[in-house]
Amino acid sequence: MGDTAERQVTARPAAPAASAEVARSRRIRLRELSYGDIAWLSRLYAQPKVQHMLLDDSPTRFFEVAAMIAWVKQVSEKHSGLGIWRADSFDGEFLGTFSLMPVETTGEVQIGARLTT
Repeated sequence: MGDTAERQVTARPAAPAASAEVARSRRIRLRELSYGDIAWLSRLYAQPKVQHMLLDDSPTRFFEVAAMIAWVKQVSEKHSGLGIWRADSFDGEFLGTFSLMPVETTGEVQIGARLTT
């Protein structure tokens, strides 16, 4: 770059600490949520297009997202194979979340996805 050239820097959350990978396909890796994902999840859930598509409120503040991660960990311990997982592309780009969550009143499983726009 020349002396007069400026670089545009976009602030992005730091990459989270690695957590256990639970599944992968040719294009996507799913791994357990960790507290290192709070900034990524807050940004995802705050997107107007994501909010518009949801039937419920999503946490966007730090402590709300941290509480959601703790709750997801409890659900995963109680219901093996269920939970919410972080989805990344193979080159590490954050894509969103996928979920399989129990419906306590019926015993059914709800499938969900919240993806970046």
